[in-house]
Amino acid sequence: MLKYLLFIFTTIQPFVILSAINTDSLTTIVATTQHDSVKVSALNELAFASSYSNAEQALKYLSEAEKIAHSKKLNYGYTQLLGIKAIVYDIGGKQDSARYYFKLSYKLSKRYNYKNLEVKALNGLGMNSWNSGQLKSALQYFFTALRLNDGIQPPKQLSPSIFYNNIGLIYQEMFLFDKALIYHQKAYKIRVDNKLIKETASSLNNIGICYKGIGKLDVAIATYKKGIAVAKSSENYVDYYRLINNLANVYITQSDYQQAIKILYSVLSKSRETGINQRTLINIYGSIAKAYSGNKQPHESLAYAKKGLEIIKKNPGLAAFAEDIYQSLIKNSYIIGKNDDGDRYFEEYRKTLDTKFSKNNAAAMAEMELKYQSLSNKKKLLEMETEAKEQRIIFFSISSFTFLVGIIGLILYRQQRIKRKQQECEFVYKSEIAEVESRNMLQQQRISISRDLHDNIGSHLSFIISSINNLMYKYKNQNPALIEQLKNIESFAAETIVELRDTIWAMDVEKFQFEDLKTRLISFIEKQRSVNPDFNIEFEVDEKLYEPSLNSFAGITIYRIIQEFTNNTLKHANASKLIIAIKNENNFLDIMLKDNGVGFDLATCSRGHGLYNMEKRCKELNGDIFMHSEPGKGTTVNLTFNTEFLK
Repeated sequence: MLKYLLFIFTTIQPFVILSAINTDSLTTIVATTQHDSVKVSALNELAFASSYSNAEQALKYLSEAEKIAHSKKLNYGYTQLLGIKAIVYDIGGKQDSARYYFKLSYKLSKRYNYKNLEVKALNGLGMNSWNSGQLKSALQYFFTALRLNDGIQPPKQLSPSIFYNNIGLIYQEMFLFDKALIYHQKAYKIRVDNKLIKETASSLNNIGICYKGIGKLDVAIATYKKGIAVAKSSENYVDYYRLINNLANVYITQSDYQQAIKILYSVLSKSRETGINQRTLINIYGSIAKAYSGNKQPHESLAYAKKGLEIIKKNPGLAAFAEDIYQSLIKNSYIIGKNDDGDRYFEEYRKTLDTKFSKNNAAAMAEMELKYQSLSNKKKLLEMETEAKEQRIIFFSISSFTFLVGIIGLILYRQQRIKRKQQECEFVYKSEIAEVESRNMLQQQRISISRDLHDNIGSHLSFIISSINNLMYKYKNQNPALIEQLKNIESFAAETIVELRDTIWAMDVEKFQFEDLKTRLISFIEKQRSVNPDFNIEFEVDEKLYEPSLNSFAGITIYRIIQEFTNNTLKHANASKLIIAIKNENNFLDIMLKDNGVGFDLATCSRGHGLYNMEKRCKELNGDIFMHSEPGKGTTVNLTFNTEFLK
């Protein structure tokens, strides 16, 4: 829930349908309009406006909209309200219910071809996965939404910066700052080009975080300063305070505590003029306390930490943002000798962590507890032994001891790290040798099996075809029914030989390139076109796929899927044209198969062996298959695969 609220305005933005109309005006529209579609739209907007503050009221609006949409068969409004209902449940922490309605919205948007709602549903599923900790799944949804959104024309198309920003935030949360930086920079460029000034400040903040994450502190400082100027000019004070605080924390990382304190003070002096929310104020007090603590000014650090604590006591829900506050209170209470206060603050902090983290973080919690309890015990022991000594001597003694322990710990850590790396290298080396030996053995088995298939089964099938031809010649004028059946058997045997050759082709090599696949497919299609010479085929392979190679299983599986679609087109679609396009988009392999045939109704048709086989083979490669067809408008199949089987 905390993570969701932290990024709510950047990640849920694609589902926002609110216009400049205020809630009073929307309520008036609902009460007065005679147009059911307008009323449903207004109720949906009212529901979204209430989703953050009053979930119960939001659901009432949606219930009313749903009744109208059902009775009047307003498919667009109904599909739209499902997405908003999902958001309401997601904000309320009901992840399973949210996912159900996002999926239902996605299913209906595909059925009715509402591409803009389909994109929003995919983004919602990405948010739901992110909020549930399924970061890989979230990325896949965001990438799919991005690709689909590219095909939508304005004004229904959403800004790609939304998806680039979400993808960047996911990578950022995974600490993959290099990857996150790429997508935040893409989002930033789009926002600059479209003069989205407030969003530009948010992108600069994210870019600064990434630069800090990869250790480029000077670049991070320059980025934050640029973001501060943009946020100030656009009166985006939410990001303005966030950028200032992040900049100060870079200075603290560089031990430039005075500079950090200076810019944080400047924020506090302007906060009354510009307005500052309580959570941001907690973060700023925490950063000031941390800066004073680093500058060895424990009393000043405690003063600002206590200011933050006062806000937390008035707003207990903000305790999750109080890490710097409590750490400064605990550390500096021990330093100045107020151990009871330190213990009390530690206990409060422990309770805060219990509510903030799940059981999966219990180990980290125990480690922190041990750290502070150990510090407290050692401090008390030193005070008993050196009761007559001054506080300054105690402070420097503890500092020296902590430094010494840190040095010893660092040496031991580095030794362990070197040893572990040696073990990892040795393991990788042995694994690579074993893999090469296994691959060689497997290749020999492939060659042996393919030779047996060719020499034995292939020759047997050829003999069967020859025998059938002899029988047809012998009885050609005696039994027409028999001749027809023999022809069918001969045709089946010939097709089996083709299938066998394709299998042998795939088994003979461990991997092959898309150019090989294209050549094989063209050869197959040319044979099929002999039945219908007027049948035209367009075959396109992305240039980016000329270099990578496929493993044999992936190659033959993709070949069979395209083969199945081509057979269906030639036999059933009465088509004059077939388009095959294979592309590499954002690390996903996209295959489009499209004909201009008679098409069919997906909702009413029975799923024959052809469609079933295509879906089954697609799942074997962990891919997604999306099919669209309408009577008289041809058939399109889009296949999406992760490029994990490309090398």
